Amino acid sequence: MGKEWDKWLKDRELGKREMVIWVITTIRVKKDAKDEDDVIWRSTRSIGFTSTYELAEEMVLENANDMYECGYYRYVVIEETWEGAHRYRPDKEVWFEWIGDVETGGYRKVLKPEIFKRVCGFGLG
Repeated sequence: MGKEWDKWLKDRELGKREMVIWVITTIRVKKDAKDEDDVIWRSTRSIGFTSTYELAEEMVLENANDMYECGYYRYVVIEETWEGAHRYRPDKEVWFEWIGDVETGGYRKVLKPEIFKRVCGFGLG
């Protein structure tokens, strides 16, 4: 690889590279989705990122800027990632599902849905 890549790797080893971000991604699925083939992948959107998990979670729980889009995005995942390419941490995913109707519902934390059990890297993948 090139000189910049070598420098980046060396800096990373020395702890000089640790820019962590939390990516917020909304996901639309069919109502009766049973597996990843039922996910409507063109309707998966990374809508933002933050420098802390707490801020990302607050944005999701408050449905900031109508990320639910009046029923369009059933799931949201917040993922930790950092500078570089293909930086996936499935153990750092936090999932939310919209519970309730459009008027009175909200995103609530849930376990990773079974339909996504073999998928990671939603935000920057």
